[in-house]
Amino acid sequence: MKIAHIKITGGQNDITLAHGEETVTEDSFTAVSFPYALPQIPHVMATPISTDSGHTATVSNVTVNGFTIYLNKQGGGGADDVEVSWIAVS
Repeated sequence: MKIAHIKITGGQNDITLAHGEETVTEDSFTAVSFPYALPQIPHVMATPISTDSGHTATVSNVTVNGFTIYLNKQGGGGADDVEVSWIAVS
């Protein structure tokens, strides 16, 4: 897992970005933890890094401490590990 974060300050609202990559097994759930608690529950987006267009990533259970990724393979039958890139904006 690779994780980085950026904090943008200015005006009335600060923005915190966290991003990284996680290895996820097809048709399974993987928990991702942020290296620190974010100031509020973030919006999280995840994208599989794969040449197989049948992969989709779904994010759920988002908290200030992390989230869960589900990696789906269209048609099922998968057990491969796929890198998933994600970004969280708080």
